[in-house]
Amino acid sequence: SQSRYPFLKGFDDLMQKQYKTVHTVEDYAKQLDISPKGLLKTLYQLNAARPSKIIGSKLLFEAKKMLAQTNKTAAEITFELGFNDPAYFARFFKKKTGMTPQQFRERFQEIDLKNG
Repeated sequence: SQSRYPFLKGFDDLMQKQYKTVHTVEDYAKQLDISPKGLLKTLYQLNAARPSKIIGSKLLFEAKKMLAQTNKTAAEITFELGFNDPAYFARFFKKKTGMTPQQFRERFQEIDLKNG
């Protein structure tokens, strides 16, 4: 299926390499030589999620991974993932998960201790 969707793979490859520094649909669209609306439309035609949702999901996945697997502070994770403001990162995280980065880490550690 990858050969059928070279465009989707191109977007995904860019995002995997640049998710820490590039967060906007506009920046990815520019690199793919397409308008932001064109990127949205193309992904829609491929039954993929909206580009902003794909980018947000990648950032959330990496944030959860770092909270679970490292002792980095939420502020360190904020800047490592290319967010400029720890408060904004905390709001982004809470909106997506229903908990703060600290609550997520504590919940994850509880589960880990039970399963360990």
